[in-house]
Amino acid sequence: MKVNVKEARKGGYTASVTYFDELNQKEATISLCSRIDPIQEGITWAKNIYRKGERAFIVYGIGMGYHINALMNLLEPYQRVVVLDVNLEVWEKIKAYSAIQKLKGNQYEILITEDLHQIEQVLLAIQEKQACIYMYHPCVKLIPHKLNQFKHILDLYKVRQSGNQTRTLVEENYRYNNENRYPNISSWYNTLKNKPVIIVSAGPSLDKNIDLLKEVNEEIFILATGRTLKLLIEKGIRVDMFCIIDPTEELMFKQIEGLANLQVPMAFLNTANHKVVDAYRGPKYIAYTEESPENQEGRIDSGGSVATVALELAIKFGANPIIFIGQDLAYTNLKSHCNNSISMSTIENGSITKKVKDIHGKYIPTTLALLSFKWWIEQKIRKTPGIKFINATEGGAYIEGCEHQTLAYVLQHYMSRRE
Repeated sequence: MKVNVKEARKGGYTASVTYFDELNQKEATISLCSRIDPIQEGITWAKNIYRKGERAFIVYGIGMGYHINALMNLLEPYQRVVVLDVNLEVWEKIKAYSAIQKLKGNQYEILITEDLHQIEQVLLAIQEKQACIYMYHPCVKLIPHKLNQFKHILDLYKVRQSGNQTRTLVEENYRYNNENRYPNISSWYNTLKNKPVIIVSAGPSLDKNIDLLKEVNEEIFILATGRTLKLLIEKGIRVDMFCIIDPTEELMFKQIEGLANLQVPMAFLNTANHKVVDAYRGPKYIAYTEESPENQEGRIDSGGSVATVALELAIKFGANPIIFIGQDLAYTNLKSHCNNSISMSTIENGSITKKVKDIHGKYIPTTLALLSFKWWIEQKIRKTPGIKFINATEGGAYIEGCEHQTLAYVLQHYMSRRE
């Protein structure tokens, strides 16, 4: 990395960093702060994130330090700031000019390290306290490629924090669903020991192979996400269980509209919309998020999406192998979902800046939320030895840890060699 430090027009120092952009495979340059007035820029940033009742502010990105200085000036005596950064190379070149040198008092802690164990301990402590991480975005872009896993973790925190807006609705659903004492999903645990399970998601590539599911016999269990349920039923495809998690009534009602009397078992999160859960007349089983009381049966690591919930359930059911279809985790052919799904939309080419490597080695558009689900799935695969994971999506993002095959191959293999 090349770092260029110079005086800012209205006082203080500014710095620009030239680095290799892995995603676009070319050099890029980014400023760590304003070239004109970094002091005022820092004040504006600090005012935007400051909350009077918050006890600790965890900031990723030290930059030139003006934003940290400004935040420190806003603190009440009971508040403190923790600053985390992993780019030692940049820090060594700018620290002599950093505004951090002027910090006073003992209400702050700074950790600049590439030691993943140290970083992990800090993040675990943050998670336990349910604290927010505030990103100083120029520094996020400069996280070294060798620490990409850490960058993925930060992105996951951002997605989770953005979900807090629906907290009131989630809590209402939790209360109503819990009071109804539905059968617990744990009664399904280990019931599909070493049975192949296909998880059907609504990604755009589902259009390529959905009709092959008509050939699936009872040797393979079909676990559908809510967005694919109507499509599968309309095509005459057998569904052995479907999964829903959405807290909002409108979106979730669309998933079972006209199917309320279907006798397919429904697995749902305790935070799913209670009105829609109640309206479904078929068998239903409740699963609890990890935030539920520790002694609650059926607590699962939900991962934030219906596909990640379905994966967690398939693992707990004892499935092997676990096969993904429609799991694009990206806008394949600029589409959000498969045709005729309840949420299909298209995007303009170039309108989404996030990209991911697809199964063919090319980069295709995606979103931060979809990337976070991809990283969650990959982490879950790494933590689950002894189970084979097959990505038969035939498009979309490359999922590390999976064997990538066509669905036709998978069906021929697992419906013909049952021992």
